[in-house]
Amino acid sequence: MAQAVEGSMLIHAAGITSIAAKGAAVGGIQTTIHVDYGCDVSLAFTTYTDTTETTIREITGWGLSWMLKDDLSDPDAQAVLTKTTGSGIVISGSYHQNPTSNTQRATVSLSAADMTIAQRSYWWELKRTDSGSETRLAYGLLAVGPTVHLS
Repeated sequence: MAQAVEGSMLIHAAGITSIAAKGAAVGGIQTTIHVDYGCDVSLAFTTYTDTTETTIREITGWGLSWMLKDDLSDPDAQAVLTKTTGSGIVISGSYHQNPTSNTQRATVSLSAADMTIAQRSYWWELKRTDSGSETRLAYGLLAVGPTVHLS
């Protein structure tokens, strides 16, 4: 379930969650994601050329990095989790500039083991990493919360 809040999104991730990554000119969309401790999560990103969500951006072959940190000022080497294209991030589906025909997504897979981190909020960011084209696509907070089942 997603709820729009002044250009931001609040999402409770259960299974696969879709997130819109809007035009680089606006620095991506800010999204708060709530996940359950110790559960598998897939975050599926659709990338648009602008904030109106009328035209899809082709991302085939892009280098992507998804990073989770305790604090924004932490060095990248101290990230809690890092996923990259080919290692936790998969670009799949068929590109079409029309959003209703497009199935292309960048999916970040977080395993149950990845989500056995402290139950609190972290900073996350999805970034294009290709030289000369580095761009933040989406960012925000990821809140890890408790579950009733302990195994």
